[in-house]
Amino acid sequence: MMSTGKKVLIAVICAVVGIPIILVAVSIVGLVIYNDSKPDNSKDPLIPQGYIEFDGEQFYGGGDWDVIAYYVYDQQPQLDNAFHCLETVNGSRIKDLFTHYPLSTDNENPLLEREHLLKSLSAGDYYYIPEAYSHGALIYYYDIQTKALYKIDYRY
Repeated sequence: MMSTGKKVLIAVICAVVGIPIILVAVSIVGLVIYNDSKPDNSKDPLIPQGYIEFDGEQFYGGGDWDVIAYYVYDQQPQLDNAFHCLETVNGSRIKDLFTHYPLSTDNENPLLEREHLLKSLSAGDYYYIPEAYSHGALIYYYDIQTKALYKIDYRY
């Protein structure tokens, strides 16, 4: 039979060794479930080469995701034929999708905010919406005023 002192010593050793192992495992699982990094759209045929600036963010977690990237050009690039010219902003499908876009407080990069996207919409811009989900969408949007192409893929 083991003495109480030995039991306490074994419990302390298990706690000292076991807790860091558990914390590392939880951290790794958290990184797998929630990924926060810049998206790689280098092989996307709908994003023309020749951009002079690029930035973006992507978040995954709990079945939701939010991927946004923008590409700034010094002149309007040749867009794929799938893009449509935005004729009117009010009542447009893209305005509705931007209104429900969840990212609204990005202090580091205001170009990625919902409010910026809504203010940017104007007649003459170009967009392509290959997929719309029940709670989200995949949207390509080219703003003719800022010469920026956005790729937004979100689900909430």
